[in-house]
Amino acid sequence: MKLRDKLLIPIGLALLGVLVVNLGAMQIAVSAWEGVAAHRVQAHEQVRLLLEAEVAFKRQVQEWKNILIRGQDEAEFVAYVAAFRVEEQRVQEQLRAFAQRADRPEDRASADQLAARHRDLGVRYREALDLYQTAPDRPMQVADDAVRGVDRPLTDDLATLRRDTESYLTGLAEASASRGHWTAWGMVGASLGMTALIAGMLLTVITQLVVRPAQAASVLSARLLDPAGFDEEPT
Repeated sequence: MKLRDKLLIPIGLALLGVLVVNLGAMQIAVSAWEGVAAHRVQAHEQVRLLLEAEVAFKRQVQEWKNILIRGQDEAEFVAYVAAFRVEEQRVQEQLRAFAQRADRPEDRASADQLAARHRDLGVRYREALDLYQTAPDRPMQVADDAVRGVDRPLTDDLATLRRDTESYLTGLAEASASRGHWTAWGMVGASLGMTALIAGMLLTVITQLVVRPAQAASVLSARLLDPAGFDEEPT
């Protein structure tokens, strides 16, 4: 096998290796960013569910206040009670949906506990509503005293779960991005190393196939022009 062929074969294999490494780096980068995007979509959806649960609970509490303030009129009483129950149901639906999507068992357990506490509050609000309808004197004050401040712990705990979930899922996305980043850079480093190897091989080929024959031709030309040069020993 000629020297040229011996050198060109490994160069071709090295070029193929660079191509494979570069394609692998591109695939890793794409997969990493797809993973980041998936984590961000997941985080957005779970945080959205918890935020909607928070908002619905605040609206439920506001509807309770509307009942107390404006419920003396029968038609308005019925409308505000219906609105109260709609928001109450919405809180349960959002917490249930979050529990079905949550990654961590502790988050699912927290959502289930919050939903149970919310149902217990519903019982207390209904008991207070009975007082509002039956108390002989100052019914609004009696009903309000029965549930004053009971919404605050649940409001705080809903917000805490939302913040913890957002922090956890954001961390997952950042970790995925970091792994993909460093892996891709490692592949780029390997590609640069193989490129340097190919450059060395090409230099060897050029030296063997071009530079040395040119040097030999130059020496031969000089000897042809100077016949005395044939008497000299070649160096």
